Amino acid sequence: HPRCYPEPPARPETALPELAWPEPAVPEPKQPARTGGVGFSVAKPPLPPPVTNPPPAETLRPVTASEFPPDDPYFPNQWYLQHIGVTEAWKTTRGSRRVIVALVATGIDWLHPELVDNLWVNPGEVPGNGLDDEGNGFVDDVHGWDFVDNDNDPMPLREGSEPHLYHHGTAMASIIGAKPGNGIGLAGACWEVSIMCLRAMPEHLRSFNTIPPISRSLEYAQRMGARIVNCSWGKDAFTQQ
Repeated sequence: HPRCYPEPPARPETALPELAWPEPAVPEPKQPARTGGVGFSVAKPPLPPPVTNPPPAETLRPVTASEFPPDDPYFPNQWYLQHIGVTEAWKTTRGSRRVIVALVATGIDWLHPELVDNLWVNPGEVPGNGLDDEGNGFVDDVHGWDFVDNDNDPMPLREGSEPHLYHHGTAMASIIGAKPGNGIGLAGACWEVSIMCLRAMPEHLRSFNTIPPISRSLEYAQRMGARIVNCSWGKDAFTQQ
């Protein structure tokens, strides 16, 4: 992908140029979302013990003038980043991989190139060995867990899904942490973050009780060290109440 902006002028490393919104570039068509396979299933796994020692704070690292504006093709359309103060916050911090954000939704395309660098990785698991390495009751929960199908693949399922729900979790993850400055797609609010993938609802909400998987997702997130939980929930139904 070609760069969408000229090189910014030389400025102090911590000073970002004022943002002027240019005409948006026309990005290349995005590849279709991919679906994952079924992981190792464990019947009603127990919840892991709480994380009692969160990682220590680190020195804040700002986005530098040489990195701004990011070269993501959709960035010119993202006026809201400036509107809510995200681009101003970048002058103070780019985010941190130490910050764990649990996303409880319909699943996340954790193979998406915009998200792979900002996914939470369970430090106690060896990927794909079929074992519960850290003994928390969940086998190969490398990036999170699917509390709908009770397996380690929190990928949304395309078959029989409603399109807006199939893409919902991945869209929310991209708002949080789509990698800025990689020349594709858009820019998330965080240059660096750890997104924990927790699938707690299917891609069709009719006749499905979401309370148990949502409850277990929230407990898992808390006990595995997440300090922020994204709960972008809703339903396309109406009542008289």
